[in-house]
Amino acid sequence: MEIEIQKLRSWLEENGADLKSVGVKDFGFPTGRGLCANRDIQKDELFITIPYKCQINRFNLKEIWPEVTIPSFNEGDVDRDNLNAITYLYLAVNKTNPNCFHYPYINILPESYDCPLGYSTEVIETLKGTKLYATVEKIKTFMKKLVQYYNETLIKSFPQYFQPIDDLYERLLWAHQSFWSRAFSVFSACIPSE
Repeated sequence: MEIEIQKLRSWLEENGADLKSVGVKDFGFPTGRGLCANRDIQKDELFITIPYKCQINRFNLKEIWPEVTIPSFNEGDVDRDNLNAITYLYLAVNKTNPNCFHYPYINILPESYDCPLGYSTEVIETLKGTKLYATVEKIKTFMKKLVQYYNETLIKSFPQYFQPIDDLYERLLWAHQSFWSRAFSVFSACIPSE
């Protein structure tokens, strides 16, 4: 894993990141790896920068896949899975693609997660009747609809981006967990409004 982390750091720096004030540290269970300051940081000091193009979000994916749109699969109010479907799809499609621009980052993501989307069917069934069970089932239904849309529409419409993937559903569940285990709001004047 150290080699992959060094490749990620090199890729970020080659693309304009300033990482001089931080290093990667393993904080042990249950936290895992994370960034750690390697010097004292002053209040209000900018100590790390990551270029926007190195971030994976629904806004900059419009530049990578400009023609691709994903319909809303969940009904009701604005739904976070509808909003982020393109991001889940990007992670899933590029999970094993070393030619992807973001691969140095995607390649260091965990292979699996210990959260409800990764629980066995038997364990999930014990949660039947709870809000957690309903949420997991809603996400799984959403991902099945996204797989169907991918196979029936995206592969045919955009063969330059999409090819058949046997384990797309599993990859999408992984992508959802990867996204939400790292998601945070970024407020910036450079982020386009929708």
